[in-house]
Amino acid sequence: MLVKLRRLDVAAGTTVTVTGSRALILAVEGDVTISGVIDASAKGATPGPSGNFSCQTGTGSDGADNPGIDDGAGGGGGGGFGTAGGIGGDGDNPGRDGKGGALGAQRGTPELVPLTGGCPGGKGGKGWTASDNTHVPGGAGGGAIQISASALLKVNGGGVIAAAGGVGTLGGSGEDGGGGGGSGGGILLEADDLQIVASGWVTANGGGGGAGQASQYGFDRNTPAGGVGSDGAKTSSVPALGGKGVEGGGDGGAGAAGTTAAGAGSAGQSGSGIQRGSGGGGGGGGAGRIRLHAKTCSVPQPTSPPANYFSLPIFCWSRHRRERTHIELPEDLYSHSH
Repeated sequence: MLVKLRRLDVAAGTTVTVTGSRALILAVEGDVTISGVIDASAKGATPGPSGNFSCQTGTGSDGADNPGIDDGAGGGGGGGFGTAGGIGGDGDNPGRDGKGGALGAQRGTPELVPLTGGCPGGKGGKGWTASDNTHVPGGAGGGAIQISASALLKVNGGGVIAAAGGVGTLGGSGEDGGGGGGSGGGILLEADDLQIVASGWVTANGGGGGAGQASQYGFDRNTPAGGVGSDGAKTSSVPALGGKGVEGGGDGGAGAAGTTAAGAGSAGQSGSGIQRGSGGGGGGGGAGRIRLHAKTCSVPQPTSPPANYFSLPIFCWSRHRRERTHIELPEDLYSHSH
């Protein structure tokens, strides 16, 4: 969806939440100043704008079911985009089918053409249960947003532009695998003069994987068993935590952030004091993609994940302020939104 503006000023304390099925493009014929938050992130299993769209191999695979008593199911694989997701953890006793899901592969291009969001993690596999056949979902992919300014685009201290992936879901009942984390989405910023000042954040981090559930015995004793992980971080490059398993349930993998890859889900465990059959944790979501395109840049605050730079001149680090000139925004960037 293309929205044309004369200027854009997101004040400190203001949060603009972007939702819907289409990527958002803001074409601004003037300055853009971000002191508040523009959030195109996923929330758990709910995608950001254009998240989960046409992902194919970027979607994490589902964990395998393992319906026998004391046979844990596999965790879902993490979704991929700018980087791959993490593999799902095997359920306890995986020789009887409870394998973790394969990771979602890296997809798309550094140029973010077409402009698209991130990909979901796989569902957790189903373990033994007497009455429930519901597979818990993976986390959703972060959204896609482009901001193109003909003059200055500045992210001030405390300002945030985020397209984080969502956290995978904790296994629903005894012996279930956790859902994989969703990948971060896509952020494209272009301007004549682009500035991201210290303590301003531009992030597209992956979500953590969901924890696997305990054995049926442990689940009955501790309902609800296991801890909940986190959506991708919006104001740091610290990986999102996966869910913490208990009574042998596998931990969810951490989401990708900064230069840190997505973590794999842990396998379900059994042993002293732990009944057989715990589910595996979901893999963490991969990182999204960030593209910066400008004539002059000042970016002392790193983005997470690291941005791809497309600029004239080649290096986008000069603090020298040039006289502003009008940028003709490439039509192909608009035409590929959906």
